[in-house]
Amino acid sequence: MRGDRAGTCAGDGCVKLSAILELLVDSGADTEALVRAVKKWEAEQADALQKRREADAARQAAKRLRDAESRDSRDVTVTVSSRDAGDARVEDNLQTKNQAGEKGKEEKDAPEARSFPEFWSLYPNKVGKRDAETAFLKALKRADIETILAGLRRYVAKTDDRPWCNPATWLNQDRWEDAPASVAPASRATAPPRDRTVSDVLGEIANGTWTGPQEPKREPDFPFIETSFSRRN
Repeated sequence: MRGDRAGTCAGDGCVKLSAILELLVDSGADTEALVRAVKKWEAEQADALQKRREADAARQAAKRLRDAESRDSRDVTVTVSSRDAGDARVEDNLQTKNQAGEKGKEEKDAPEARSFPEFWSLYPNKVGKRDAETAFLKALKRADIETILAGLRRYVAKTDDRPWCNPATWLNQDRWEDAPASVAPASRATAPPRDRTVSDVLGEIANGTWTGPQEPKREPDFPFIETSFSRRN
């Protein structure tokens, strides 16, 4: 019996229980003593199992807390890094805009750029002033102000009936370099002389410019050919 009991149990707890039961039987313990010993052993095992479960639960809770803290730390790091990167981009954009604004102000304050009012006053077709000023500042990088104004004066002096260019277009296309061919005015057809009337003669007499009667125009002479026709009987 003792061997069967020991053989049907597995694990360290069963071996210990078997050893206890054998000692009790060998010492002549009665059945009640054996039952009390088994119940005590079961209670100890249950208490030990509960402690192990509590310890495992505590370890799992601690692990979850550490994982949560690690995730929060990474999220905070990523958020702070993103915010720093965003702030850096905003700062770069502001710096770029400020530099562009300062550059544009410097270009407008340059001595040659202040010549735009002179250009505008000379240009005959005053449309799109803001675009014209922008094109004027860009044109100053390709030619000096004297060259542009000289070309504009040539353009203004044109005598043909071609339409005026938009000022921004004129500047963007470097039209100050144009050398258009001159257009000759169209000749008018000469009306044939008319015959003098009585009113013309009276006016010449009154003005003292009458030179006397004029010979009438003679028609050209053509040979007269006589043609005789014979009637056939």
